[in-house]
Amino acid sequence: MPMRDYVNVAIGKPVTATPGYTGYSAELAVDGIIHLPYVGYLSREQSNNFFEVDLQDEYAVYEVRFIQRISDATKLDGAIFTLKNGQGEQMKQFLQSDWGESLVDYVRSFSLPVTARYVRVDLPTGSMHLRELEVYAG
Repeated sequence: MPMRDYVNVAIGKPVTATPGYTGYSAELAVDGIIHLPYVGYLSREQSNNFFEVDLQDEYAVYEVRFIQRISDATKLDGAIFTLKNGQGEQMKQFLQSDWGESLVDYVRSFSLPVTARYVRVDLPTGSMHLRELEVYAG
């Protein structure tokens, strides 16, 4: 399916996340704006940070984009990305290390769609700097 037929179904959806710094709420990372130059959501420097968006329905997901702070490509090092269905069952999981390097934008496209309601990123240590999370479904 051509990218122009995909819709970012994460915009405005409810988010659950570890507490962030004042002014950098988790909802800013699903508002449809890629915040420049810094971040939408900024977690505190701690163990077991997470960010999860509830798409409020199951979608056929073709692509997920985790867009982080430009100057901090290593902030998601060690991250675990998970797509879960409406029952909370893991449908797809991939690791930051799967890309083989630290990137600003982590994009994962699927040739066959993944049925998902929840999209989550877990960060075992450090601080998460997330400018935007985009979830494209057809």
